[in-house]
Amino acid sequence: MLIILTGLLLVLVNLLESNTENRLFLLALLLPLFFLSQFYIRYRFGFTAEYTDRRTIDRVIDGIALLLILVIVGMGLYFITTYFLDRKHEKELMAQHSGYKKWGSDTMAYNLIAKLETKYDGINLQYKLAIQSDSSNRFRLRDDISYVLNFYDKDGFSVAQISCVNFVKISDAMGQVVGHSLNREQFMDVETFAKVSKWDVEYVERVW
Repeated sequence: MLIILTGLLLVLVNLLESNTENRLFLLALLLPLFFLSQFYIRYRFGFTAEYTDRRTIDRVIDGIALLLILVIVGMGLYFITTYFLDRKHEKELMAQHSGYKKWGSDTMAYNLIAKLETKYDGINLQYKLAIQSDSSNRFRLRDDISYVLNFYDKDGFSVAQISCVNFVKISDAMGQVVGHSLNREQFMDVETFAKVSKWDVEYVERVW
């Protein structure tokens, strides 16, 4: 019985701490534990029935059954309601933040200019990053560098980072490299993307 009660307690604790997607699964685990506890109680009291008032035993069993049913139904209604409210909130965020956005430009180290465009579908973030140079800093566009695309919330705290390597070189008519570009896709949940308010790009010299 101690094992059964421990199992019930662990499931209840995990229900409170788990995310919405796992709660319905954990809630389903309460049902077999409930029937297992009922089987144990009836089996255990079966040996002592001749020494105990049968009505008292039935009342104890019915009381425990009613309590467990109320707990299961109550938690089920609570978590199902929470699940649908979370889904509604996600849909509202998707409707608000999905689509194309042009973020303007950012002046990086060595006066390189970064320009960013994004397209978000609620799950994946498509981004086009262009790095532009002039004659004074063109030599910075080497093969041994990479970039880090940083996203921040409205207060300047980091929300997400994307490492940008294997970029495409942009050359002028003379064949000189004048810029780099990337056109990639990155998973990003809607809660994270909804926080994004600012961005910048870091110039990173890779160490081989």
